[in-house]
Amino acid sequence: MAIEQLLIAGVGLGLNLFGAEQEQDNADKIIQAQYDQAKSQWQFQTDDREDQYQYELDAVEAARVNNQNEIAYREAVDLQNWNNQVQINTDDYNAKLDAYETSIEDYETQLDINKQTEELALDQTKQKFFDQKTALGFQKREQLSQQLAQYNQLVTQLSSAQNAMDDAIMQETIAETQALRDRDQAYDQLNYRQDRINEQKQEVRDTGDIQNKALQERVNAAVTDRDSQLLRLDQAKATDALDTQNQIDSINLQRDQTIAREQLGLTQTSDRANFDSNVARSEANMAIDNARDAFGDASLNTQQQLAELTDQEKYNIFERDADLGDLNFEKSSAKLQYEQQRATRAFEQQSIQLEKLVAEGNIGAQGRQGLSAVRSINNILASSGRQSAQLVDTIMREKSSYTNVNNNIERKKGVTKGRSELQTKSINRRKADQQDLLDRERLDRDRSISQSEKNRDNRIASNDLTISQATQTTNLNIAQATASASQKVGDLTEARQLRDKQSISQAGIVTREFTNAFDSLTVEQELLADNLNKQLSAYGFETGSLNQQKEFARQNYNVAIQSAEEIHESALRRYNTSSDAVDMERDRLDKQNQLIEDQYQASLDSAEQARLASEAGIALDRYSADVTADKTVLPEPVLAPDPPLPIKYPETIYMDPRQPLDIPEPEKGTGAQANYIGAVGSFVTNIAGIDWS
Repeated sequence: MAIEQLLIAGVGLGLNLFGAEQEQDNADKIIQAQYDQAKSQWQFQTDDREDQYQYELDAVEAARVNNQNEIAYREAVDLQNWNNQVQINTDDYNAKLDAYETSIEDYETQLDINKQTEELALDQTKQKFFDQKTALGFQKREQLSQQLAQYNQLVTQLSSAQNAMDDAIMQETIAETQALRDRDQAYDQLNYRQDRINEQKQEVRDTGDIQNKALQERVNAAVTDRDSQLLRLDQAKATDALDTQNQIDSINLQRDQTIAREQLGLTQTSDRANFDSNVARSEANMAIDNARDAFGDASLNTQQQLAELTDQEKYNIFERDADLGDLNFEKSSAKLQYEQQRATRAFEQQSIQLEKLVAEGNIGAQGRQGLSAVRSINNILASSGRQSAQLVDTIMREKSSYTNVNNNIERKKGVTKGRSELQTKSINRRKADQQDLLDRERLDRDRSISQSEKNRDNRIASNDLTISQATQTTNLNIAQATASASQKVGDLTEARQLRDKQSISQAGIVTREFTNAFDSLTVEQELLADNLNKQLSAYGFETGSLNQQKEFARQNYNVAIQSAEEIHESALRRYNTSSDAVDMERDRLDKQNQLIEDQYQASLDSAEQARLASEAGIALDRYSADVTADKTVLPEPVLAPDPPLPIKYPETIYMDPRQPLDIPEPEKGTGAQANYIGAVGSFVTNIAGIDWS
């Protein structure tokens, strides 16, 4: 294809050279033919480049889709394997669980048989114990019947003594009732007189309360009169304060007007000085702009050269980054391959562990015991350990290979970075030379700008001095106006304070008059309270006399009670004499009863010890049978953990091809000489547009 395009370009050049030798009237036809040929060639190359770009796009998209489909297929297969392994774990656990539940049922059946046997033996032991207890009970009952007859004789003796005691208690009760009735009659008479005294004391208190309320009303009237006078004084002070404040506001207004006039004059002077300063700034800025324009023309060429050096530096950085990107891609690919291999080895390791657990579960489900079961488990552990060691050795070898590849890639990256740093240092030295030239030009510009700024600052300082002098004069006038206003305000304030002191003195006089009246009423209240207390004290003496009479009645009652108690104690002494004799006989019978009870309890304890020994033997037999049954129970199975979920495979990133740049469209020539030059240019363009690949 490239040779054909070259031939076509050569033919076009020959035709154009031949047409240049013809007459002027054929030149336009030759130019048109050459332009059509170039236009056809340009269109052909443009279409071919677009087709090539679309083909590359389709290839990248197909690779991307194939990669996604492959990843989806691998993830689906991994997920299906994971689900199968989980189902195997579940089925193995269910089989072990069934065997375990069967052994539990057998164990519970044996326990039920042991329990029934124990209950039968215990029932026989209890029946024997009850027979012995019944025989001992009949023997004890016969002995107690003999004791009961002797107790009945003692009860008869004690009943006669009790009757005499009851007669004495009846006489004591009658005497106490008579004394209580006499005491209560005396208490009723004295309480009636006490109630009358209390009523008279309440009447005295009520009279005192009425007189106290009258005095309190007089006090309230005095308080009201004092408050009204103080209110009138406060209103007069508020009115005087308002008038004084109005006069002070008028003085402050005059002061503010004077200050405003002075500040207006200062503002006009400052505006004139600032205008002259602005003119100086404008002239200085114009000189500075001229110096900067001269510096800009000088530094433009330097900036262009620095830009070219910066473009070279960027190209070097781009080339370095491209090489580093390729090396990083190789490193990522090697790492991905290493991780895939490790994942595969991990799955194989998990499969070995699961196979070991399945084999151990099968042996446990078979119920095998003894040396053969231990030997089978040891064989399974040895096989599993050997396979695990092989996998570990494979993983270590793959890791060493990945480390070597990674180190080689890091070495290549170091070489690429070193080459880029050498190129960067060379460009930086050339940029430093250009920067020195630019700094010398900048120094000349700064010297010119400094002189212009110095002239501007001198004129501005002169204008600032004028503004400062005008400001001092204005401040002096303002201070004089402020001092005059402050003097007037001080005079008004002193006059107002004097009037306030007079008002406060008048308020003190009103307060003292109220205090004197209040003290007079307080003395009357104290006299009234003293009179009331004297009347209540008189009634208190009568109350004390009544309480003394109550004490006499209580003492008479106590004497009558003491006489009745002496009659009761005499009868009680006679009863105690008979009761002591009965108690001595009763103690003898109680000791005999205790001896009978001890003999009966000793026989019961002997029978109980025999029963407990028999029950202990039965419980030991039951425990031995339960232990034997417990040995037949299989260990409870444990569900194996789920294997790790399958990993998500990374998706390969495919870069889209670069879109080709547009080929410049050919232009039509205008003359013989132009045809000759256009033919040569078209020939060169066609050669440059040939796809030599």
